[in-house]
Amino acid sequence: MPVNQTAPPPADAVGFEPRLFLREEELDRALELALAAQRVLERIAEPAQADGALGPGHWRVLSALRRRPGQSVAALRTRLAIPKQSL
Repeated sequence: MPVNQTAPPPADAVGFEPRLFLREEELDRALELALAAQRVLERIAEPAQADGALGPGHWRVLSALRRRPGQSVAALRTRLAIPKQSL
């Protein structure tokens, strides 16, 4: 076995399915969960946005910096797909 590969789980592993794709209903469920998470995050950010100090774009930048501190402006622009003026 090549060095970079790991051994597959044993055949009797609980919940193991040897497929390399997601079914449509699994993709639908993942999207549903992602949208629900987005709604929760928007509700959390509402108080700070209500006073006009921070808008949705600011939250996107702060969130990106929180996950990866020290990113360059160019990296943030690429990652968030926003123009330099907005950043």
